[in-house]
Amino acid sequence: MLMTRVFCLLALSGVLAQNPPKSPTITVTDQKGEKGGSINFSFTVEKADQDLDKSQIHIAKASKDHKFTNARFKVDLSGDTSKLTGEASADSLTCDDQSGYIIYYQRIPPPPQQGPPPGSFLLQIEGCPPPEEDTAPGYPTITVSDQKGEKGGSVSFSFTVEKAESPLDKTQVHIDKASKDHKFTNARFTVQLSGDSDKLTGEASADSLSCDDQSGYIIYYQRIPPPPQQGPPPGSFLLQVEGCPPPEGDDGPPAQDPKITVDQQQHTSKGATLTFTFKLETSDKTLTKDKVYMVKASQDHKTSPVRFTLTYEVSSDSKTITGTAVADNVTCDDQSGYLIYYDKLPPPPHHQARMRFRRQPTPPPGGFVIDVDGCGHY
Repeated sequence: MLMTRVFCLLALSGVLAQNPPKSPTITVTDQKGEKGGSINFSFTVEKADQDLDKSQIHIAKASKDHKFTNARFKVDLSGDTSKLTGEASADSLTCDDQSGYIIYYQRIPPPPQQGPPPGSFLLQIEGCPPPEEDTAPGYPTITVSDQKGEKGGSVSFSFTVEKAESPLDKTQVHIDKASKDHKFTNARFTVQLSGDSDKLTGEASADSLSCDDQSGYIIYYQRIPPPPQQGPPPGSFLLQVEGCPPPEGDDGPPAQDPKITVDQQQHTSKGATLTFTFKLETSDKTLTKDKVYMVKASQDHKTSPVRFTLTYEVSSDSKTITGTAVADNVTCDDQSGYLIYYDKLPPPPHHQARMRFRRQPTPPPGGFVIDVDGCGHY
């Protein structure tokens, strides 16, 4: 809990967060019920690093447009802080209850690289049409490729939409932009469509490209399709804008220069003296100690200078700086997230907005947390 909250503060302060502690293990199976009937099922939640809190367990229903709402199940929980067993029930089932759901702890987890997220399950209702697959039967074939443009310039590209079973309707073809929080908004492309009810060719364009245009997009017919089990959904593409920070891939943010190395968790106790070292290294720059900063993240998502005594040793070629931090008489107020940076506070990372489940990004060098024994959770 401490690591999660602390690094959440760093992320909101413009600093990418450390990966959170392990999530509880949630076990549940797919369920079946009858239209008009009732359903009862059980699930378990087992702790990982932190004791469990019953009030942090939730069940959400997934909609076709990738949003989550509170599920209507009645839930009773029993057990202790190590393992909880849940009993969920619902009466008068309807076709609207047939959906995907997720049981989660505290917050809905980031989507995994492959397969469904832990805690997810499907409720199938007999007497209702079967749930759609990754691409519903009869969904048109949409072909488009990733695009590149220059900051301040223009981009033009084409795509095709080919019918499956039903004739195509031009008014049902849309392009949306994917945001970092997995929401979709209308893209600002100008789109011209030509062709017939069997195949449409689209010409999309945009002028005065900015870094905000660098994102993931999806071309879709009628409605955005449900996310596939693997890979990006059909019709999705990435627009990369030259002159802007590159989008992050699975390997995390771009390399930092200078490279900053510090143990990402410092452990101490109340009243003690904490001493730790860190290092900045470069092959191209000339480093100066007056451009080295260490800041603390506060609960209102702001950063402030640290109270530590900081000393530096600069190598003869000015390519390496070794720093030592000393904190005397440690208190609970020192338990927080911190960041070491050079010259400028780094901007928040630009997440590659692919419409698929991805791993949490890795943290940039320089981020760390101080954990103080004898203090409550931060």
